[in-house]
Amino acid sequence: MYKKEENIVGQWADRMIEHEGSAWIVRPSKDYPAQIVQVDRVMRALVKSKAEMFWSRRVVGLTRTAVHPVARALRQCVNMDYGGIKSHFSKQKLSPYFELLAEEFLSHRADAIEGVSPDVAEANAWVERIRAIARSSEFTQLVATQERSARKNAKAALDYLQALYRQHSRLCVVRLDVGYSAAHRELLSGRNVDPVRIKRDLATCLRKLRRSYPALVGYVWKLEFGPSKSYHVHLMAFLNGHLVRQDVRIAQAIGEFWQDEVTHSDGSYWNCNARKEFYERTNSLGIGMVEYDDEAKRRRLEYSLLYLTKADYYVRLSEPGLGRTFGKGQAGGDSLKKLGRPRI
Repeated sequence: MYKKEENIVGQWADRMIEHEGSAWIVRPSKDYPAQIVQVDRVMRALVKSKAEMFWSRRVVGLTRTAVHPVARALRQCVNMDYGGIKSHFSKQKLSPYFELLAEEFLSHRADAIEGVSPDVAEANAWVERIRAIARSSEFTQLVATQERSARKNAKAALDYLQALYRQHSRLCVVRLDVGYSAAHRELLSGRNVDPVRIKRDLATCLRKLRRSYPALVGYVWKLEFGPSKSYHVHLMAFLNGHLVRQDVRIAQAIGEFWQDEVTHSDGSYWNCNARKEFYERTNSLGIGMVEYDDEAKRRRLEYSLLYLTKADYYVRLSEPGLGRTFGKGQAGGDSLKKLGRPRI
């Protein structure tokens, strides 16, 4: 689903690190992205292969079970926290391949491939059953639908960015996570943040930002859910880099605007621009001033944008009545024609 250099897993893992105030909170869930992708890849390899995964062989007069490399990789997935992952992403649709293997391990039907010397006939029968399920029209359609949605949004996001660069040779890019404070979430007494409210607040924020920041030329947003933070939004805003420069201050101003004026002190935010050194580790520092002819930095910006869309194949927020979970501005709209400095 993605190219290695995009490093979506690294960016995704960073997003799993929770923020509260100025504190970083690292939980075991930080490892979930790598595990989900690992399972998806090995399951694809298993289904694609036609080779026998287990067979018997004689070693020093004894009969041993030989294991194909793909099956060995599959057996390495035995001890993953399938229950924890499914619980953490209870409001999301996971990769169909991950869902399939998780159900096999949680139901103990995959016991046939475990152990030092599994029964060859039972192990191969399990493999053939999994291949039959994964090659069925129902399953392949499920995979295709989830892939198609992620690819469609990824293309739309990149096309949007290219349209912005056709009109502006220099973009000032700010990234924020916006949501609601721990104090507000405690008042909800265990209930989740209302997704209708956060989408309404986001619409209000963007509408007022378009009026208050004449230099704003575009934006993308992604609604996500986490057990601790509940519903929250990853927001990336693009400003005319010939008119503004102080990206950290702008990100802070937008965050405070969200916190104080839009949510009336119920909100909270995380200023990614103020912590650029953290994102350098995953080759995702596509923020700050990004010139069109700075190919390396522009590529990192594209990777950051692709994370917001391509990760949806592996984990896609899906609830009845929720509506869109990804959105962007209109390239070529009125905001692109305005000039001036930010006024908030």
